[in-house]
Amino acid sequence: MRDIMGNRGQFVTAQVELLQMADDVHIHVELKVPAREASMVQEGQEVEFHVAQDRMSYKEEVVKVNHVLDESTGMLNVHCHIEKDQKVKVGMGVQVIIMTSPNEVMGLPIDAAIKEGEAYFAFKVEGEIC
Repeated sequence: MRDIMGNRGQFVTAQVELLQMADDVHIHVELKVPAREASMVQEGQEVEFHVAQDRMSYKEEVVKVNHVLDESTGMLNVHCHIEKDQKVKVGMGVQVIIMTSPNEVMGLPIDAAIKEGEAYFAFKVEGEIC
């Protein structure tokens, strides 16, 4: 039982909410992903989340992706299941990171670049150096 809004003997109509029940057998996280990032989210991706009161991070996966954006918010709904033994309770907020596919990029320290005006340049040597 999460909340009881009615009182004993109170007369109510069919539209009045009397109580809220919460079942913690099946806990999940509903995520709202911005439209600009919607194309990067797919079922099976790893999700890392943190509960505000806990320093631990937990790993789960995306179970369902709604393929239609919410018109009023411009967000995509994403559904993740959570194992019961983790410290997440119904109604808690969590911080979530969705692991997208890694992109391989080249990088170098800023000290190794040459600055000319507002732009930076670097030289790449291909082949053997004599």
